Amino acid sequence: MVKLTTSRGLNRQLAEIRLLEGKVQGIEGGVGEVTTQSSETWHDNAPYSVLVEDLRLANIRLGEAHGVLRGCEVREYPTTLSEERVGYGTRVRFRIDGKPDELCFVGYGETDMDNGFVLYDCPLAKLLIGRLKGEVFKGTINGRTSTYTIDQVRPVERL
Repeated sequence: MVKLTTSRGLNRQLAEIRLLEGKVQGIEGGVGEVTTQSSETWHDNAPYSVLVEDLRLANIRLGEAHGVLRGCEVREYPTTLSEERVGYGTRVRFRIDGKPDELCFVGYGETDMDNGFVLYDCPLAKLLIGRLKGEVFKGTINGRTSTYTIDQVRPVERL
């Protein structure tokens, strides 16, 4: 499965990887320091146990960050739309059961839930992508069926 990102999203993901790699190196140094301060490498050595767990979690996050890049394709957002159709790189104003909402469907490395920038392959995006302005339809997410109305579709402004 191809994953989409923009050049900006790719750079943000690479910066996150560098940050995580630095964190892993720092923790590894701390583990080495703790082991030289005690004859007990692991038995009854709380600082060692904490660092090993921190290292395990940091390595998991680093692996996930690298995983985002596997199969990633750089595709910039459209600057204009030939038709008002919801898609990758669009901002959509819509209603769910009459309640208004607005989201931008963005690529990997550019999500920001607090500001309405969600991944283009999340369940709601999958439900809305391909729909045209003015379309009214029923859709189900997490077992809940709602009525959706697409009010406006436009390109995502530069993040």
